[in-house]
Amino acid sequence: MEQVSADIQKVSGDWLWKLEARYRDSRDNHTALVGGFEYTFVGVFDSFWDVGALAEYQYDSRGEESQSSAQNDLFVGTRLALNDAEGTEILLGISQDLDYNSVRSGRIEASARIDNNWKWRANAWWFNSDEPDDFLYFIRKDDFVEVAIEYYF
Repeated sequence: MEQVSADIQKVSGDWLWKLEARYRDSRDNHTALVGGFEYTFVGVFDSFWDVGALAEYQYDSRGEESQSSAQNDLFVGTRLALNDAEGTEILLGISQDLDYNSVRSGRIEASARIDNNWKWRANAWWFNSDEPDDFLYFIRKDDFVEVAIEYYF
C-alpha cells in the first residue's frame, strides 16, 4: 500500500478552515477527504463564552463500498466554550448522509478539568438508519453514552 495525505488548517480571524485529504493506492485505490469550517462568535450574551458554528463535508470515493459511514455526508454542529479555568467545552452535532435521507447520526461531547491532574469527559452518540445497504444500518441500535475520569501526570 502507498498513501499520500495532507492535513491543512488555516485560522483567519474568527474562522477556522480545515481540510484532511488522502489518496491510497492499494487493492481498492481511493480518495477520501473531510473539509469544513468553524466560525466562532466571541463573547456571546456579553459573557466570556464563545459559540462556534461548524460545518464539514465528508467524502470517500469508494461510496457504499467504503469502510466508513462518511462517504458522502454533511456534519453541522455547534461548540460552546465557557472559557473558564476548567476549560469547559460542549460540542453538539449531527451528520446527515446525502445519499440516504433516513441515515443520520448525532453526538454530544463535553469535558472539563477538575484540577491540574484530573479531567472529566462525557460522550453520547446515536445512530439512525433504515437502509440495509448503509454502513450505519448494522450499528443503528448501538447508541451509547460514555463517561470518563482521566488522570494526567
